[in-house]
Amino acid sequence: MKRNRILPRVGKDTGTYSIFEKLWKIQLRELLSSERQSLKTLPKIVHQVSSRNLKDVLKGYIEITRQQIIRLEQVFALKDTPARGRIGIASPGLINELLKVAGNTSLGPVRDAGAIAAIQKIIHYQ
Repeated sequence: MKRNRILPRVGKDTGTYSIFEKLWKIQLRELLSSERQSLKTLPKIVHQVSSRNLKDVLKGYIEITRQQIIRLEQVFALKDTPARGRIGIASPGLINELLKVAGNTSLGPVRDAGAIAAIQKIIHYQ
């Protein structure tokens, strides 16, 4: 799969505003993709942790993620731009780490702690 450049190409006729807008779209598309990946993964994790409090927190975070996706889609709509994601490098790796923690630990406090750490990394990235 060919990766797009992180920064847009700069030509002679390209103004600063145009470059900024291209970069802005790239960043928002990666964020949208990351939020959608989180929304797809987190419900699976809710069923794989043992702490009732952690389950409740994750359910709340799922709702926050849904709202973030709606807001990002609204931003794209304001700019008459398709709200399609762009898979970045970091998000799939962080989500894969979360799934590995859940898959490689026994149900209980160790899995819960590992899930919390992995989820914090995802939230910090977003």
